[in-house]
Order: sequence, then structure tokens, then C-alpha cells
Amino acid sequence: PREKRFYETHRDYIDIHRVLSGSQFIEWLPRTSFKAVPYDADKDACIYDEYPDGSLLRMGGPTLAVFWPEDAPRPLIQCGKAERIKVCVVKVRVGRPPPCGRRVVGGVLPRGLLAARAAAVAGLEARVREISGEVLGG
Repeated sequence: PREKRFYETHRDYIDIHRVLSGSQFIEWLPRTSFKAVPYDADKDACIYDEYPDGSLLRMGGPTLAVFWPEDAPRPLIQCGKAERIKVCVVKVRVGRPPPCGRRVVGGVLPRGLLAARAAAVAGLEARVREISGEVLGG
């Protein structure tokens, strides 16, 4: 249920969400909609305890949602009746090389460049679909 979900932001990673089975809503607001909260560097996350209404994205089937460091998504919101869902989230490091041992798709992306964003999303879409196919065993 929506009231049990929270908004989050990341500093170092872009999150690319794809629903593999079932459906969900992801509520979205810009990071600037929230008061500053402590940053957890180990999890690369800021978790917000505010719950304003945001824009709802319905996720299911082949759709992808890309969330940049300035985005604050609130994922895993139930669509209608309760159902089991499977989600693939791919993280892409921005601004500097990834640490050893982490699976990062597409290398390093320069922070804040609109053209790089468009190219990154276009280039990463096929790889995310490939990874999610591996998760499903296809």
C-alpha cells in the first residue's frame, strides 16, 4: 500500500526500473520538494519521511523508468488488488568510475548533461532488457 512506501534519492547512481511481472505505481517528485535528510553513503540513499502527493507512473510490461540523482521516486505502490510483482533495478554510477566488484551497466555517465542522458537511456535500454531477460531465465 502507498502509505507504507517512502520517497528516496541517490547521489551516485541512476536507478533504472523495469517490472518483470505484475504491475506497480511509482510516485515521483523532484528532490527539491523535500527538506534535507541525512545521507547514508553505504546505501547511497536519502530516505524521506515526508509524503506529499507526486506524479504517478504506472509500471508494467515492457516499460522502463529512469531516475537520476535529482529525482525522488517512491516505488512499489500497489495497483488495485494485491499481487506479487517482480522488479529489476539496474544501477548506473554517475560522475566517477564504479567501485570494484559492482555490476554496473554502461560505465560512467557525466553528471548533468542532457545529451548524455538521452544517449545513455537509449544505449542502456537494450542492456536492461537483456539483464531482465537473464533474471527471468530467458
